[in-house]
Amino acid sequence: MSRSTLLWVAVMLCAGLAPAQEPSAEALRPVSAREAAVPLLPVGSGGGSAELAAEAGCSDLQPGRAIVKLRWAPAVSQGLQRVDVTAYRDGFERGEFDVTPLLSEAATATVVDAVIPGLHYYWRVLRSSDAGWVPSETSRFEAPICPVDSKLESPEQEPGQ
Repeated sequence: MSRSTLLWVAVMLCAGLAPAQEPSAEALRPVSAREAAVPLLPVGSGGGSAELAAEAGCSDLQPGRAIVKLRWAPAVSQGLQRVDVTAYRDGFERGEFDVTPLLSEAATATVVDAVIPGLHYYWRVLRSSDAGWVPSETSRFEAPICPVDSKLESPEQEPGQ
């Protein structure tokens, strides 16, 4: 990447403008005590999302920034959704997890970047129904370790040499 490109990216980031090709991440927030206390329907009780998959990678535009795209198959039932993420194996049972904002019923993917490199995370998709939240199975991903340094051209070199 040339210095002019790096400078442009730095200016865009400082101005708070994300380049168009960078995926936007859902802001995770800690689960509230009220949300953690809401009983869930049993996994597999129908209507929950399935076929969970995570694609972890590094940002092309922000060195050191890990990006994880979480995908799932559409659920049978209709209803708003949210994604829960925890770094603890029993985090869902203990109420120690973060949640995304509510997602539309048509959503089948979201991006998270509030992860610690190298840690394993557990995640699930919840869909609202008349009877309560229906959770998917729990899946796991490892947050990637992304390099902060990048190969810069030295001032003596002409671009492309």
